Amino acid sequence: MTEHLKEGLHKDIPLEQYISDPAPEPSLSKGTIKRIIQKTPAHAMYHHPRLNPNCPREDSTRTDLGSAVHSQILGGPEVIFAPEEFTDWKKKAAQIFRKEAREEGKIALLAKNQVEVATAAVNAKKVLQTLPHWKDDYQTEGTMIWKDGASWKRGRFDIWNPGSNCMIDVRTCTSADPAQWIKTNMMNGGYDIQAEHYLDGICALEKPKRRPRFFFLLVEIEPPFCSLLVALDPEYEDFAQRKIKHGTHVWQACLESGTWPGYSTRPHYAELKPWVREEAEVRMLYNEEALNNE
Repeated sequence: MTEHLKEGLHKDIPLEQYISDPAPEPSLSKGTIKRIIQKTPAHAMYHHPRLNPNCPREDSTRTDLGSAVHSQILGGPEVIFAPEEFTDWKKKAAQIFRKEAREEGKIALLAKNQVEVATAAVNAKKVLQTLPHWKDDYQTEGTMIWKDGASWKRGRFDIWNPGSNCMIDVRTCTSADPAQWIKTNMMNGGYDIQAEHYLDGICALEKPKRRPRFFFLLVEIEPPFCSLLVALDPEYEDFAQRKIKHGTHVWQACLESGTWPGYSTRPHYAELKPWVREEAEVRMLYNEEALNNE
């Protein structure tokens, strides 16, 4: 049984305990808000560990390379490298090496990945140093449990730096191109919700004099191992807060009623978009031309 935590900022809480929801009562996380917004309250309830004992287990793992870079930046599981004769994980001896490492809570990588991990982590740390008033005495992987009105909430940050009044979330990726990442990841991943949700938590618990800034540190795990920071502009922050407010309202109403509705029962109509019509018209025109050329 998961040990329940009191309201506060908690250190050294295992990730598995956080995922199982250690709040005094079922709590609202970034992921649950995202499911309410992007799907339905029924999906949110189904995937919640405290509301559905048989919910699918949330995947807390990353690829080993990404996990190793994350660990080198934040501190975490020990990273060990296989003997140089293991060029891949196909041989039985290599598989045994990796299996034993994982059983000991370590991250096993091939020797050829050592330079990649070190370079990515060093470059990422250099980018962190560019933040105004950055201080090295930051806190990592803290679990936040707080109450917002009648609703319990939780979040787990990567870095909280009180000295520079900012929070960082580390995101390993193959490309840190900001335009592409913002377009494909920000909304779909619910990262706008995460940024504002986590800042709400730290403000409720630590009560900083002014609201902190939230940055996503994008870290490439492929050459040339570039890193950069992404933050929300004020309009995006306001929009994320609207979603959090809506998600919180729906969550609390469903908790109190015990009803978790799915999709609306009204008919949904497919809207014919101009580019859909244009593409179909062109294809039909090509068919007519082909027939006339026979």
